[in-house]
Amino acid sequence: ISDTRKLGSYLNLTPAFTVTENWVDREFSETDTVKGFNRAATWSLSATANTKLFGTLPGIGPIRTLRHVFFPQATLSFSPEFEGLTYTHTELDSTDSTTITRTTRRSRFPGVSASESRLLTLSLDQSLEAKIGSGENPKKVSLFRWLLTTRYNFLADPGARAWGEINSNFTGLLGSSLSFNSSHDPYRHFRFNDFQVTGVGYRMSGRLPGGGDDLTPEGDTVPTGRDESLTSVGADPSLGAHAGARRDANEPLTWSANFTISYGGNRDPATEQFRTAAGLNAGFEAQLTKNWNLSYQPIRWNITDGRIEGDSFQLTRYLHCWEATFGRSRYGDETSFYFKIGIRDMPDIRYQQGRQGATGLEALGDILP
Repeated sequence: ISDTRKLGSYLNLTPAFTVTENWVDREFSETDTVKGFNRAATWSLSATANTKLFGTLPGIGPIRTLRHVFFPQATLSFSPEFEGLTYTHTELDSTDSTTITRTTRRSRFPGVSASESRLLTLSLDQSLEAKIGSGENPKKVSLFRWLLTTRYNFLADPGARAWGEINSNFTGLLGSSLSFNSSHDPYRHFRFNDFQVTGVGYRMSGRLPGGGDDLTPEGDTVPTGRDESLTSVGADPSLGAHAGARRDANEPLTWSANFTISYGGNRDPATEQFRTAAGLNAGFEAQLTKNWNLSYQPIRWNITDGRIEGDSFQLTRYLHCWEATFGRSRYGDETSFYFKIGIRDMPDIRYQQGRQGATGLEALGDILP
């Protein structure tokens, strides 16, 4: 439940009260994990204040005007500790001379946050825009967008850091896809903890021989009693009149490739060393025949170390209203395989083996004990 009110001419205030009902299928304890249906309800309060400010600067040369837009926002949030949804976890911290017993409270249910929380979240979103050209309809160009975020933890332990990292996201330089993401340590003169520069991507595409208008010479006709779809390269005569229903007879066979270069680095918290690396993300996809599609992406190449850190390919065969897919993914030293066959218009009806980028409930099942 939320409501937005305007305070004065510029400030917007949005208080909110949130109740969350969780249904889970297992419960954690100090000694065991018990499967079974459980429910857990939590609530929280928050208040958000924001405003939007504009500043206009005179232009230079073909630039008629510059407009600087500020969007500062602050959110204060609170949630109590739900003792009935937690249990006490005990662990021993041993040194050469002493053994200390530490106790913490942990959630009884997966995905349910039951600890007390008091946070202040701050953000500043700003952009610079320009009007270029003369006449009644000048062109509007976005020069950049810069988002800064951080937060303050009112419940930080004594001596611990209450302020979190300052995250910076710089995008849209001169309307391009160039982006610069970084995080900074407010307790160490705002030094870099990590950064990532993603360059402008490049994409190529084209046609493969054997598709589209190349299938039937101009002026020729398809023999009577023969399905027109069988004229496409790759059509399977054994499928009868429905062969190749995945693509139209005159649809061309296409290919596409994309490349994006990135450069980034991060600081090792143990050694304080800052390590950087350049990388290339690439991908390729081709409709090899009317019924066969090959996708090889993403390819992650570490240029600095001269090795491919991960890649994946997927081969798909269209079978009228069905489709079969085989894929292989590799990242580091881990390789996984995947096979699926199912109805294209009814994806829930399928048979599958292996693992393919699990999300939602499939991903949740992978991490639960």
